[in-house]
Amino acid sequence: MTDENLPDDDLLLRTARDSDGQAFAHLIRRYQARIIRFAARVFNGDLDAGADIAQETFVRLWESRHTYVARGKLLPYLLRIAYNLCMSRLRSPESKLVGMSVAETTCARGAPMELSLAVQDALHDLPEPQRVVFLLHEYEGLSYKEIADILSISMGTVASRKNSAVQALRESLAPWFGRENK
Repeated sequence: MTDENLPDDDLLLRTARDSDGQAFAHLIRRYQARIIRFAARVFNGDLDAGADIAQETFVRLWESRHTYVARGKLLPYLLRIAYNLCMSRLRSPESKLVGMSVAETTCARGAPMELSLAVQDALHDLPEPQRVVFLLHEYEGLSYKEIADILSISMGTVASRKNSAVQALRESLAPWFGRENK
């Protein structure tokens, strides 16, 4: 079996046991793009911030490789690290993104289609707990159980936050689909 075909836990165990950088590199290649996308969405599309968070996520994984205990899939574990790093950065006084609107962050890089910008604005306007649940479920394809584990909340809370996010997005985007806000 080649390294590319090894299960996550086998690669991580080999990485931990032998400090095998090649096995760890396979894990990075496997998950880096997803971590960047998730973090960038949290930061309103800022790919640089997403890349920074992804890099720090893998540094943390490397540092904790000897104590990692397999509890299922590795991706939810990585997303939990990334989520915690995103929240720390958002709470820091140096964060430039806290007061920026989606329009300010996206228009500087090129104007997206109006609907895309409206969706980004609507997502940005969601309360952080709802936005993160929505992103993890709809964009990352995680199950309610995986999201509950990542965020340390119940599956019922995940469902409630997801439902609230969907309702808020429907209301916010109603004009785009010929519906009036009710």
